[in-house]
Amino acid sequence: MSEEIKLNEVDDFFDLHYFSMNKKFQIFCGLWPLETGYLKYFKQGAMGVIIIANLILFSHALGTFCGNNMDYCCENMLGVVYCITGFFKLVGISTTGGKFKGIYKMIARNWRDTTDEIECSILEKYARISKMLTRVYIVAFLMTGGIVTQAPAFPLLLNIIMPLNESRQAIAIVNTDYSITPYTRFAHLWVHYSLTAVAVACVFIAIDATFVLIVFQILATLDVVKQRIRQASSVENENSEQSYGILVKAVKLHKDAIEFLNLSNEANSLQFLVVLGGTIFNISFGSLAILSRAGAYADFARIGILTLGYLFQLFVLCLLGELIISSSSELFVIP
Repeated sequence: MSEEIKLNEVDDFFDLHYFSMNKKFQIFCGLWPLETGYLKYFKQGAMGVIIIANLILFSHALGTFCGNNMDYCCENMLGVVYCITGFFKLVGISTTGGKFKGIYKMIARNWRDTTDEIECSILEKYARISKMLTRVYIVAFLMTGGIVTQAPAFPLLLNIIMPLNESRQAIAIVNTDYSITPYTRFAHLWVHYSLTAVAVACVFIAIDATFVLIVFQILATLDVVKQRIRQASSVENENSEQSYGILVKAVKLHKDAIEFLNLSNEANSLQFLVVLGGTIFNISFGSLAILSRAGAYADFARIGILTLGYLFQLFVLCLLGELIISSSSELFVIP
């Protein structure tokens, strides 16, 4: 049995360039399980307050528009579900910090104990893929949020670059009701939603990108198991005792992989269920909002981009699950 790895070693391990982005986003949101002190809980609380504040605003708007303006009702329903999804993701991850400590310890220990050159290359290959997908996810998420929150100010920028006889009007960032708030001008709305978008985006990125990292580490472990089975088969005729020893190592690693997968399922079950349900719900309501706003090109583009973002998120979630199923099934195929 391998020697237990210390938490400070795990913390240092995730400073590797493969995983450093994930760690930085989690620290920013207060979701890094190895962080200690009150600052961690302050950051979690700040993120929760931002999400709840927006949930109250969107919920108030629902009461204003539902029954009077179904277009705006659908749009604010998207905001309500988005905030609920973000809040449950935040709570789900922050309350399962112990399980994530176990997951990160397993990842770090697996890398530390792997000395075979081929097996190390397998771990590095999947780490590079997860890093690339993390970057793609970050860019896609920030582009979606950036376009939705910054594009409405584009007419004001054109007033400076290409002025007309009369000023162009800014596009509404979101069609909501601010009667319970002091926000009365576009600048207030723009600052509010820009800051909110940054905070909520960091929560989603910290959680979802880390889920991608964990899945690809599970895939790497399963691939190492397959490599050991192939190695045992290749030396079986030459040295049966050596082949048996390699198979024993493969079985032990497969047992670790199953434990790894079960721990990941326990840690991510709540947020995965909420995200999947919220994403499907928002795609449905987003489609209704797109159809109802087809004549208003700015609203059509804004809601359409959001819906594309939800479709991309759903694609990533389904892809990761399919990769796990496929990799597990291949273990039963004779090499």
